[in-house]
Amino acid sequence: MIKYIFILILAFSWTDALSQSLGISPSSHKLWGETTGMTEFYAEYKFVGLHYFHNRDETRYTLEGSDDVIRKTSSFAFSITPVDLTYFRAGMIFFEQRFPVEVASRAQFLLEANLPIRRFTISYRHISNGFGLFNEVNPGVDSFSVKVNFGKVD
Repeated sequence: MIKYIFILILAFSWTDALSQSLGISPSSHKLWGETTGMTEFYAEYKFVGLHYFHNRDETRYTLEGSDDVIRKTSSFAFSITPVDLTYFRAGMIFFEQRFPVEVASRAQFLLEANLPIRRFTISYRHISNGFGLFNEVNPGVDSFSVKVNFGKVD
């Protein structure tokens, strides 16, 4: 974990503060995705981000059609969102380990709907492997987050 904090500090030390933001999502909810109880902390610079997802739930699940017991995981991630419009962003997110469960994929899609309000942005985020594109196990994560944007206020 220390190495990721160091990378974050190093990354922000040379960037333009007008393009930086810090955000938090207190808990994931069951909407499009199935994963609940996941907290996210993230820092972004323009269209790239560093994320930490923390699982607060120790519930174990039985994989449908088998006797395999799986658990939810916590993980660091790196995101890139090349589609970056005012109210919508889309891209990919790459996890350090399989996420949100131990048999899921490391690479997933990230979709975000935004509502900017001066220095803040309220977002709905959906993380998924795209209807099983990368892995047949696709629990998905849905969350609402608040992000603080640094720089000028329009």
